[in-house]
Amino acid sequence: MLARDFVKGFCTRRLPCGNSRRSFVGFIDSGSTVQKLSIKKLFNSPAKNVYDIVSDISKYQEFVPYCKESFVSGIDPTHRTPVEAGLRIQFQNYDEQVLCKVQCSDNKNDVLSIVAECKEDTLFETLRTSWRISPHPENYEASNVELCLQFKFRSLLYQNLSMLFGQKAIQVAIDVFHKRALQQRHVELNSNKELKVD
Repeated sequence: MLARDFVKGFCTRRLPCGNSRRSFVGFIDSGSTVQKLSIKKLFNSPAKNVYDIVSDISKYQEFVPYCKESFVSGIDPTHRTPVEAGLRIQFQNYDEQVLCKVQCSDNKNDVLSIVAECKEDTLFETLRTSWRISPHPENYEASNVELCLQFKFRSLLYQNLSMLFGQKAIQVAIDVFHKRALQQRHVELNSNKELKVD
């Protein structure tokens, strides 16, 4: 879901990532016409909490840079997760809305996943974002998160330029969500402390 705004590379500010480690996979197949980027990060938040944040697309407008509107237009009636959603991205003269098909899964061997694929777009031939979230094997308060982007611009110029900012863009994307997870975890822990005092 985050592919359009971050792959375009207009999000350049860096956010604090706390005590975590990061490893870049980078361009998996530089010879392919479809660019593929991947980043892994240790989140200081339980896997289910991270999954809830990423799958709650309607709230992206509250914390994702340049996202002026986010909405869910289709819900899975059984699992109550989004199956279709959209973002409105606004930056300088750029103002566009993108719709995506969304698949959320929380029952595959403890690996939680969210996949968003753009339905139709004038800028991209291919645009796909996928998140894989798994519990940390030794710390239930942490999780291993992987974000993958696959994209192909219709313009060869844009496709070539994307090589310059791709890794920085995906780093910003995952840091934004890590910061959100830390904020929500802090609120949750403080709330629990207050309940115990009462």
